[in-house]
Amino acid sequence: MRANFKPEEHETIADEFEQTRERRIAIWEFIFVQIPFSLQLGWISIAMIANISIAFKAYLGTQQLLLQITDETWSIVVQTIAICLSFLMISNRNDFVYTGVITWAIYAVAVKQTAQVSSSAWSLGSVAAVMTLFGVCKFFYDAIIKELLLPRIMEWYVAKEAK
Repeated sequence: MRANFKPEEHETIADEFEQTRERRIAIWEFIFVQIPFSLQLGWISIAMIANISIAFKAYLGTQQLLLQITDETWSIVVQTIAICLSFLMISNRNDFVYTGVITWAIYAVAVKQTAQVSSSAWSLGSVAAVMTLFGVCKFFYDAIIKELLLPRIMEWYVAKEAK
């Protein structure tokens, strides 16, 4: 037994883990509420970006301001905006479903426009795919390690130290 062991501290830690377990989102709520809303938000974001970029390009085209910007460059700008939104969602909300939708849309553009879009669309899609994979790994780390295994390890440790 360690010399600096204080049971009061371990009871507090066990209480904190119990509160964390109580705050945990139920799996059914994640599957039936968060995933559908994330999918819808992702597609709405892609549609909004596409519509704004079409309107912006049409307006600036009539103003003779976009004569120097090629379609490929414009596509890269729009995809970069989508990736920035995706990064915000993955870093603030850990929403890997939203990021997956963005990845899906970027790869769909790259596949559909293979003759017109260079490898930059594929590389932007790869960046989005890596962010999605990061989000999935972080989700499973939070769900499995922090919520399931760590509290059980702490319970075992507190029980072992109490003996």
